[in-house]
Amino acid sequence: MQRILVVEDDDNYWTLIRTVLELQSFLLERLPDGSSLDATVDRFDPQLVILDVMLPGEDGWTLCRRLRERSAVLPILFLTGADGSLSKVRGLEAGADDYLTKPFDGLELVARVRALLRRAGLAAAPRLPTGPVEVDETRHEVRVQGIVVPLTKVEFDLMRALTSHPEAVLTRDQLALQVWGYEGEVADRTVDSHVRNLRRKLREVYPGELIHSVRGIGFKYQAG
Repeated sequence: MQRILVVEDDDNYWTLIRTVLELQSFLLERLPDGSSLDATVDRFDPQLVILDVMLPGEDGWTLCRRLRERSAVLPILFLTGADGSLSKVRGLEAGADDYLTKPFDGLELVARVRALLRRAGLAAAPRLPTGPVEVDETRHEVRVQGIVVPLTKVEFDLMRALTSHPEAVLTRDQLALQVWGYEGEVADRTVDSHVRNLRRKLREVYPGELIHSVRGIGFKYQAG
């Protein structure tokens, strides 16, 4: 499991980041400021750091320079509300590898994290076999017992989210956050409709039920 250190003082953004990335099986640790940065890096040994700019005490640019002094290859992603080209240039000059502004799309955050890890040679295997299902990240395909299932982007993202945590129940809000990048504004019936279409396509190639409803909560992937 790949380790990501998140230096973020805003509780709401921390919850969002954690929900999005933990669904992708990353292991996260949070710091609300940089006061214990060195000790945490020594103990946790992160493979990537997500760093806010506006923090209590030392700002993100200063912390980024400290991290760069420790390692020239550790991937660093600035995730901040400080927009504008000058701010981005300052972050990159401090040693960051990439820069994403708030508010952000959850899927874009995942994509950027994976891209940085891939460049560093730390990317997870692009194919995720789970029972009869294989989710191929590289080809953007889902195969069931070797048969490619033609899915829309939303259906693929739903399948990826569900198979990332086999037999774990994901709420509709968790799925909305993972697939659309935000929760609350996506109606439950929208999630249900896409899950229904995904189920129909899976049943065409597999006799058992793969996506199960959990009444009053959400859905889970389990090969049956």
